[in-house]
Amino acid sequence: QKRMVDNFLEKRLPKFMEVFPEFRGRKLFGGIGALVVKNDVSRYAEKAGLYVLTQSSEGGATLTNRKNFRAKEFS
Repeated sequence: QKRMVDNFLEKRLPKFMEVFPEFRGRKLFGGIGALVVKNDVSRYAEKAGLYVLTQSSEGGATLTNRKNFRAKEFS
């Protein structure tokens, strides 16, 4: 759901630097993953600059981001 993406961006990702201060000054990229990701949620996360990982048809994992996707650097 989109609110889960918002929660990740607004609460969880910013907390990363608090919990792991040794990574300050390094590039930080974000991503979300689930077994099933609805297309509208995937595009919403992609627009926010996140990688989107989901289960592939073969049972493995795959990124659903489009070819022209550019990940956002969070700091």
